Amino acid sequence: MAGLAIDTARVDRYWRETFGLSEADYRRPGVVVCPHSQKLAGRNACWVFLHAQTCLVSTPAPLVAEIRRRAQRIPLETMLDEETLYGLFPERVARTVGPSYQGFTEAEGFRPYQGPTVRRVSPSERIQVRQFLSECAPQEREDSGLHEDAEPLFAGFDGTQLVALGGVLACAPYAANPGVIAHPLRRGRGFGKAVASAAMAYILTQGQVVLYQTLLSNRAAVAIAKALGCQSYARMVYIGLR
Repeated sequence: MAGLAIDTARVDRYWRETFGLSEADYRRPGVVVCPHSQKLAGRNACWVFLHAQTCLVSTPAPLVAEIRRRAQRIPLETMLDEETLYGLFPERVARTVGPSYQGFTEAEGFRPYQGPTVRRVSPSERIQVRQFLSECAPQEREDSGLHEDAEPLFAGFDGTQLVALGGVLACAPYAANPGVIAHPLRRGRGFGKAVASAAMAYILTQGQVVLYQTLLSNRAAVAIAKALGCQSYARMVYIGLR
């Protein structure tokens, strides 16, 4: 199944809708600077999204003309470089997050992982979920998007101890993102991969496309995505503005 070409129609649709672009603008080669869509409106931030031969820059409307002028001479391949980003928004950058890996898969590309014991969390196990999450770093909990009342949740167990959680983060009626968090002392043993596989299997059985997002610097998470059949779709940087 390696190298299988998967139809990108639904993931294309998701990102076009996110940025509020027509199909022509979404596929236009070069740098495309656009005001925030309704979905992103009101955010004092920018997103720089590099897909194929197009780099989309979504920015607050008052900055569009300024950013277009600055971006017109920047090579596409350097658009996500830190130096470029700070030059695009001089004295405005409060923080950056990324570049992130944006991957996806449909059912025909999915490679489920049969590893450690994983099962869907039952009501009686919610206390264990709460305890597990309390032992994970706050930033990791935030990044995973998971909380004790999330539904569905899939738990990985080492014996009787809950050591990893996978969940489903809705993105659109036709797309969802797996959220994953593993206990810091149980990593590297397949638990994160197992709960990610369970969450992705659930998404696909709902007839949705899997969108998989993680930082490119998180090599373990990117490796899990690829092992489970995800293909790279885009890279993105979030820029919080002053």
